[in-house]
Order: sequence, then C-alpha cells, then structure tokens
Amino acid sequence: MIDEREAKLPKWAQERLTKERVLRDRAEASVKVLFTYTKTNTYWEESNDKRHPLPNNASIRFQLGPDMFDYIEVRIDEKEKALYIYGPGRINIRPEASNAVWISLARLGQK
Repeated sequence: MIDEREAKLPKWAQERLTKERVLRDRAEASVKVLFTYTKTNTYWEESNDKRHPLPNNASIRFQLGPDMFDYIEVRIDEKEKALYIYGPGRINIRPEASNAVWISLARLGQK
C-alpha cells in the first residue's frame, strides 16, 4: 500500500520508493520460491529440527576465506549416490571418526 504522503515528495524520491518496492517484491518472491520446494534432496539447517529445502541437486559453495579461490563446492550426485566435492586446488581429507571427516583446501607448499 502506498502512503498518501508520498505524492508530496519530490519526483526523484517517489521514483526511488517505487524502485525499492519492486526490489522488495522480487526478494519476497525469491524467498517464497526458495522455501516451497516439495521434492528435494538438499537442505540447509538452522538446527536439527529446522530444515529449509533448497532446489533439488543444488550445489552448495562454502567460502573458506577472503580469497576468491578459498572455497569448496558440494552437491549430490544421484547417479553415483554420493557427494561430489570440488575445490579449485588439491583437497585434503582427514578422517575424524568412522562417520566423519574434515575437508580442507591444500595451500601451496602444504602437504
């Protein structure tokens, strides 16, 4: 709903408010779509009881540092029934337990 006082504002301010409303409406629509996936195999979790669906087979990028190459991407490969993990360099995998591993990027000169 547009506030009737807006008609008294300068034209540039009215245009700016209109533009901001359009951006807000687009963002709200995107959020609605993001959280309405019914068939998916990919979620992000706030906690064990709060799962939020993402698009099916979505890739997740974890930015590990400020450098643009400090990231690891993960996605589900349904054909292989496995996680596909990608990084821009060598990936280190360090077992933590029989059901957990640490994954990091190797730096130049690191083993």
